[in-house]
Amino acid sequence: MVDLAYVKKRKRKKITILVSSISAVVVAVFVILSFLGRNLGSFTVNLNRSNVSLALSEKSNLEDSTSFLRIADIPTMDTYTYGMIDKDSEVDSEATDYLKGAQRNIKGEVTSLNYLKYTFFITNTGTTSATYDFSLNFLDNEDGSNVDNQAIKDIMRVKLYSNTDSDSHNAAIYANKGKNVKVVDGQETFNEYVSDTNKQLCTNFADEDTVLKFKYENFKSGEQIRYTVLIWLEGSDPECTGTPASDTKIRLGIDINAYEYQE
Repeated sequence: MVDLAYVKKRKRKKITILVSSISAVVVAVFVILSFLGRNLGSFTVNLNRSNVSLALSEKSNLEDSTSFLRIADIPTMDTYTYGMIDKDSEVDSEATDYLKGAQRNIKGEVTSLNYLKYTFFITNTGTTSATYDFSLNFLDNEDGSNVDNQAIKDIMRVKLYSNTDSDSHNAAIYANKGKNVKVVDGQETFNEYVSDTNKQLCTNFADEDTVLKFKYENFKSGEQIRYTVLIWLEGSDPECTGTPASDTKIRLGIDINAYEYQE
């Protein structure tokens, strides 16, 4: 656990995390997670179906099954550190919402987020097995008038949980390739540590435009997967210096392109 005083010694940095729509393509499922700043709008999830039947929902019982999910007025984010994030069972849960990591004033009003989490379910409600391509992409990156030349994606961490039952919390953590070489087990690497108190190496972002991507095959009829996306700005990252401009934004989008499974 990192002492809170250590984090507060750093200059506080706030960044709007923005995810909005991109042009639709002909796919079975197309999901866009819109992380919007406090004054910019909402959080949306859009679903487009074709020859396979998949459903999105925020609840495992599918009571809110829909092709469109929306959360309004996402606050801005402060830098934080991994050791202070709530435990997996609280983050990776349908029982907690995107304000789980909120900072509040004495009136209980949300002032900003220490981290952003969003949990949703994908369920195959049809009779045909499906395959889907999952990718989390950078749609845009605006560093504003940042005189310190700090790229926000360099201090951003993304943890993706992917599980089929409520008691499991399997996940992987992703970060941009670091600028400083490390020697781990005698090998040089530019992979970032999760934080200064967790020396686990992150998986590098897939490329300049993509955080992560994978294919899920043979998604059977009746199968359900819970995904939780956790995003925070790691204050102990060596590149976490200076203060980003207030108009700095990062736009992210999750695309899930589904189609019939072929053996």
